[in-house]
Amino acid sequence: MNLQYNDLYNFLGIVGDIVSHPMFLKLRFEKHHGSNRYDHSLRVAIKTYKYAIKHNMDVVEVTRASLLHDFFFNKDFGSNEQLFKLRTHPMMSVVNSKMYFNINEEQEDIIRTHMFPVTKAIPKSYAGMIVSLIDKEISIYETFKYRLRIKNNSKSINIDLNKDEFKEKEILQLSKDYNFIKNTIKVTQ
Repeated sequence: MNLQYNDLYNFLGIVGDIVSHPMFLKLRFEKHHGSNRYDHSLRVAIKTYKYAIKHNMDVVEVTRASLLHDFFFNKDFGSNEQLFKLRTHPMMSVVNSKMYFNINEEQEDIIRTHMFPVTKAIPKSYAGMIVSLIDKEISIYETFKYRLRIKNNSKSINIDLNKDEFKEKEILQLSKDYNFIKNTIKVTQ
């Protein structure tokens, strides 16, 4: 799931403003599938980005929406009930995405419907269905990686999939470089 260096710059050209935004960075402290919501969102976005390129989709639109699909905070909910949070967090993610980033109707639909069929909101587009499926795939991956142990002959075996770990410091540094370059280009134009 790692990106090559050139792909990483292209990816950050699409989402650099999001991954380095102070509110989005707070997702690093939100527990999610045994890890944190920031890493989860990056995994979903990178997998979506790769899929979108391979299948000639609107890479910018679908990648940005996939990154924002879980842009909510646990404190936003009065209840800690998991089912309530499962069903309502997509709308909270839409509200937060609109508040901090410029999203269009298609992106809003992708974010709002990513929990189909848990919620009854059906994606209106192919991109929405893809993000929903990739989110589920990544969620299963993370659950197995971080939470479950396989019992084999009375021994516990940790599932270790570290080959796909993100180097968060590198991504954050590159996003800072990206913002510096972007701001420099604006100044010189």
